[in-house]
Amino acid sequence: MAYQQTERTRRVSELIKREIADILMRDMDHADLGLVSLTGVTVSRDLRNATVFFTTLDGDDAGDEVGRELNELKGFIRKQLGRRVRLKRLPDLTFRFDDSISRGMALSRLIDSVKPADPTDSGNE
Repeated sequence: MAYQQTERTRRVSELIKREIADILMRDMDHADLGLVSLTGVTVSRDLRNATVFFTTLDGDDAGDEVGRELNELKGFIRKQLGRRVRLKRLPDLTFRFDDSISRGMALSRLIDSVKPADPTDSGNE
């Protein structure tokens, strides 16, 4: 589901991203998560839903497990977020693994694997 960002939703997204990153770093004692980096947050226009995109240094395989763990902990994270931000309605959180980095690296490897045409080959044989 793609959300069109308005100035307000963009500001709320950045605020939520910053605060959740701080919550993960300071308020959580879950070594199972490993190193998690938030890559973005999208908020619906009505501010009822927020999708938090993350990546891990452990790769795609760990992403699914970390996503399950974060979604199980979203109640705690949302409660901590509610203590930090002043919004009329705190959005419901959904955590999704951001595989765009690994897809970009795979595409780069694919491009690198294509051998450039031999400039001495004119095609006339």
